[in-house]
Amino acid sequence: MPSARRKEQSSGSQTTDTPGHLEAVSAREGKENKMQEERRRFLEYLPPDTHEYNYPGPQGTQAIIDQEFDNHSPFVIITNISPSEFEQLENHLPGRLDYSYALHTLLLKLSYAPQEEAADNFGGLVYSKARDMDVNRNMRFRGATDSATPDRKKQPDRSWGPRHLFQGRTANWPTVALEVAFSESREKVKRDMAWWLHQSKGAVLRAISIDIKRPSGNIYITSWERGTMPTRNHPYPDPRVVQEVKIFRPKQGQSPRVTGDALVIPFQHLTLRAPAEGEGDFIFTRDELLEIAEDVWITMDRMQERKK
Repeated sequence: MPSARRKEQSSGSQTTDTPGHLEAVSAREGKENKMQEERRRFLEYLPPDTHEYNYPGPQGTQAIIDQEFDNHSPFVIITNISPSEFEQLENHLPGRLDYSYALHTLLLKLSYAPQEEAADNFGGLVYSKARDMDVNRNMRFRGATDSATPDRKKQPDRSWGPRHLFQGRTANWPTVALEVAFSESREKVKRDMAWWLHQSKGAVLRAISIDIKRPSGNIYITSWERGTMPTRNHPYPDPRVVQEVKIFRPKQGQSPRVTGDALVIPFQHLTLRAPAEGEGDFIFTRDELLEIAEDVWITMDRMQERKK
């Protein structure tokens, strides 16, 4: 059964207050407070009705996922899953994985047809523009390949980078990452974008979010870059919005409304070199982005019909 998400509080039994005991209690409480803060940040900005489960084994996990899919839940939380258990399971799970090694907690973003439609269409545009400039063989189309830090492993919806690694770079990170949100808060989207841009220590040069709102169908396509550098007092600064295109789904008989200019991904961000003759920035026109939105709306309608 899912448990209610709640703030955990530490408690201790009465013991003689010797200096050694007080020091041990202080250290334990400090560790507990740190873990509680990590948990808060990891699960912050999720929908309030997100269900949390204690890891029930592989078969039980699949049953939980099937149930949450039927309910059209955006996320599911699995706790007390060790790194070794996660590694055995990760290649068999649907959706996008976000695992905290410190918390032994998996946050699974369930992926539905509208998200996949948006990710596939945007990824197809990236490939076609690369092919038109004859640079597709110079790029890596990483799909949802995960990236990892010592504390966390996370998957994008799509990602790209240069095929050939340059000095100081590893294959762990893309240079551009895309995440598609479906009924997520703006703060959750910002937090995910910040992770790619800051935890990669500058390896990810641009993060793109496609934020699909339910039930309105309005779509916000945003390009992000690193904001202020993290400090001790402000370790998680917000990313900076470079561009935003807003696409508003029309009511029956009306036309969609699009605000914002064409979305631009700098050529150098995808190839790590300056453009040569016949090459240039990857430009996604308003019409191209509207076409993605229209395909998403069709998929949302079909999803709603199946729900009836």
